[in-house]
Amino acid sequence: MPKIVDHDKCREELLERCFELFSQKGYNNVTIKEIIRELKISTGMLYHYFPSKKVLFESLFEYKPVQDIEELSRAFGNADQDKIITMFMDRWVQNKKTYQDLEMLAIDFFRSNKCKPDQEVFIQFSNFYRDSISSYLGLPQKTGMFIFIYLLGLYYATLLAPSNANFEEQLALLKKLVIDRNTKPQKKHE
Repeated sequence: MPKIVDHDKCREELLERCFELFSQKGYNNVTIKEIIRELKISTGMLYHYFPSKKVLFESLFEYKPVQDIEELSRAFGNADQDKIITMFMDRWVQNKKTYQDLEMLAIDFFRSNKCKPDQEVFIQFSNFYRDSISSYLGLPQKTGMFIFIYLLGLYYATLLAPSNANFEEQLALLKKLVIDRNTKPQKKHE
C-alpha cells in the first residue's frame, strides 16, 4: 500500500527546520547540500517543495507570520479587546527571539543578495502584520504599521544593546502611548 503523505504538514515541518538552520547560520551561510544533510531528506524531496533556496526563504516569510497569527487568534476565543491587546503584548515578549531571528534573516538576505527596496516578500510580510495588528486591535492601518515598525526597531535595539532598552518596559510604553490612546475614549481638552 502506498504511503500517504500530508504535503502541507511536510512542507511546514521543512520550513520550521530550515528556519532553525537559517537562524543559526544566516541565509548566505547555508547551502542546499547542507539543508539536505541537516534535515536528512533527499534532494528530490526538497526541490519538490522548494525549487530554489530563494523560494524556500520567501516561503518562510510567507509561512511564519500566518502561523504566528493563526496560533494567536485560536487563543483569543471570546476575549474582549483589552485581553486581546494583552495577549498580543505577551506574544511579542514570548516570541522575541523568533522575531529577532526573522528580522536578522531578512537583513542578511537583503544584504547578501544586493536586493533593491520594495521586495515583494518583505512588502507582503509587513502588510500582513500591519493588517493583523490593525484588525485585531481595532486600530487604523497607519497605526498598525507604526506599531509594526516600532517593534522591528525594538527587536533590533534589544538584540544589539539590550541594556539600553528594556523590552517589557518599552512594550508597556507602546501600549500606553498608542494602543490605549486609540482604543479608549479620550477626554476632551477645553
